[in-house]
Amino acid sequence: MGAYNLKQEIDFVFRTQQILNQYEQFIEENPKIKGFEFTLLLNCFVGLLIIPQQTNERGNDITDLLPTAIIDEESFGIDPSKIIICAGKGGNPNTRLAEDKSVANIVRHFRNSVAHSRFEIKSKDSKISSVYFEDRDNAHNQTFELELPIGNIRKFALKISECFLEAMK
Repeated sequence: MGAYNLKQEIDFVFRTQQILNQYEQFIEENPKIKGFEFTLLLNCFVGLLIIPQQTNERGNDITDLLPTAIIDEESFGIDPSKIIICAGKGGNPNTRLAEDKSVANIVRHFRNSVAHSRFEIKSKDSKISSVYFEDRDNAHNQTFELELPIGNIRKFALKISECFLEAMK
């Protein structure tokens, strides 16, 4: 196992990105892990949501350096119309003005969802098909809700790894 060559958080994101790029080939070449491919994907996804945000040397939240543009399906694998609720940071989830479907805000909600175990893996025909994500504020009001197919999770993770590497330069 090789040592990290760059700054730890940058190398972690880069290596995770490489795993995601080789994901399908790796699964195909390693039949003994068949059935665990989703676990590998979820581990990569969780790592990308948490490690860069927690280890950013600038001392600020790395998600603040992510694009503020509205998320789109072509680039990130997320159709904004499929997001049930997406409250902005500190916003009231019951008002339309508080809605914030920016990349940075969605990453924040995903991070909170997985870090606080507010997600549920969904199956269809005995196969994992999607993940339901939910986030809540301190008063337990729902602030985010989205069900995302696993293929879209991979697309999102790859794109967000690009964004993190660009932001951490």
